[in-house]
Amino acid sequence: AGVNHAEYDVVYGTAAADMPVPEEPVREGYTFKGWQGIPPTMPAKDTTVTANWAINQYTITFADTGDTVIAPITQNYNTDIEVPEDPTKTGYTFNGWSPAVPAKMPAEDMTVTAQWTINQYTITFDTDGGSTVNSITQDYDTAITAPENPTKTGYTFAGWDKEIPATMPAENVTIKAKWTINQYTITFNTDGGTEVAPITQDYATDVTAPANPTKTGYTFDGWDKEIPATMPAENVTITAKWKINQYTITFNTDGGSEVAPITQNYATDVTAPANPTKTGYTFNGWDKEIPATMPAENVTITAKWTINQYKVTFLDAEGGVFSESTLDYGTPIAAPADSPAKEFYNFEGWSLDGATVVTDLGTVPADNVTITPIYTRVEVTLTIVGGSTTVIDKSNATPPVTGYIYGLETRLTQAKLLDQYIDVVGDGRLVVTPTKYKVCGTGAKVEVIDNVTDTVVETYYIIIFGDINGDASIDASDTSMLGSEAVGITNWSSDAVDSEGKTNYDYCKVLAGDTNKDGVINATDKSNLTDVTLYLAEYDQQTGVITPYAG
Repeated sequence: AGVNHAEYDVVYGTAAADMPVPEEPVREGYTFKGWQGIPPTMPAKDTTVTANWAINQYTITFADTGDTVIAPITQNYNTDIEVPEDPTKTGYTFNGWSPAVPAKMPAEDMTVTAQWTINQYTITFDTDGGSTVNSITQDYDTAITAPENPTKTGYTFAGWDKEIPATMPAENVTIKAKWTINQYTITFNTDGGTEVAPITQDYATDVTAPANPTKTGYTFDGWDKEIPATMPAENVTITAKWKINQYTITFNTDGGSEVAPITQNYATDVTAPANPTKTGYTFNGWDKEIPATMPAENVTITAKWTINQYKVTFLDAEGGVFSESTLDYGTPIAAPADSPAKEFYNFEGWSLDGATVVTDLGTVPADNVTITPIYTRVEVTLTIVGGSTTVIDKSNATPPVTGYIYGLETRLTQAKLLDQYIDVVGDGRLVVTPTKYKVCGTGAKVEVIDNVTDTVVETYYIIIFGDINGDASIDASDTSMLGSEAVGITNWSSDAVDSEGKTNYDYCKVLAGDTNKDGVINATDKSNLTDVTLYLAEYDQQTGVITPYAG
């Protein structure tokens, strides 16, 4: 609203043109447009003349708005001002207006200037596992000094994924390192062993250990350093370690004397052993040459032998050569088909030591061998003439009596006895002592004499069954003697049985007269013998059994 400007006393009726005019009033924000209500002439009353005003428009201009265009604000004085959005400026932070934008339009044009604070930005370097590169934080648009290139184990730096700006940009930037993976080589020095191919591959990739090398005469003992599980960031040379082997040369002497094996390091000098020996053979070298130095393997060397021959001589009874042959050592010795004879001796076999008979002569020893015959003297003893009925019974004999002779004919002479019934075995002779009747009847004695010792070795008595009196015949006189003995007139059978040694003639009479073999002489014996003398029965001179004649 306006304000009182001036008051004037004007005479009534004064023309308007003559009325006093005050200076133009001033009103903030308005432009005076004259007076309103001046009468043409002064009326007869107080009159109020009112100033006429036009509201002004003013402009607020925005300066240094950076990247933002802000249109000036032109509007009526004292109207509300809508503050524009904050401007932006690359690299800066808006920090308000100077002066501040009024809430209402002032009564004047005004320029407000944007206030800016320069920003700091950071360039961050992502080295992707490489060495640290410090970030760069500095004011926008200031010059940037590029850092040194990073390093990364196993990789070669291949630049950044974006260019490092020359000046600080208006934003935080992360620049990432680019890397080219390196390849490295593991070289294997086998120190004379079999070749092991080098391994060339990318850093940190899995490494497959190669097969162990081999080296003649050595055992692989690992590597001087461990083979890495993954490829390291450097070339590596790994050297084989070796343990020298020992090998053995074994000498198979094939039954010869022992030759100690030689065990020593590979390639060392070998000293050949002394030649072995083998019973019955001559050494003929080895089946392979003994090496001058130890080979890279165990070796068995076998002796070669030439078999020796030796003379085998069988002697006769007189010490002469009975049979002779030359045989290979170890050949079974076979006795000659025939054996050397020696009168009055039995050939018992052959002996290697001159004393003991062996059934197995073994094999040819490693020397000439002499084999002697062994004899045993034929025992001087009584024997029967082949085809005769003679019986030699030793079962009832008591030493010095050897036995009794049965199976003879009656009325036997000494000459016929020695010719047809008995003989001597061995170097001996028979001496016959006939009975008192000068015949070979019951009780006749036969002695076997050893010609070498000239001693009696056997004594026999002749028994003619039924011949009691020793006259070599069976007749009534014999029956009479049995009868007398049976009834106790004589007592020779009792004495004979009871007599020690049973060597006397009476015992021979008992053997000849005991017809029923009951050990006593009685009436039965007389009766039986009577039948024989009457030709009613027959005496078997081999068994002493009486058999009645048929009919």
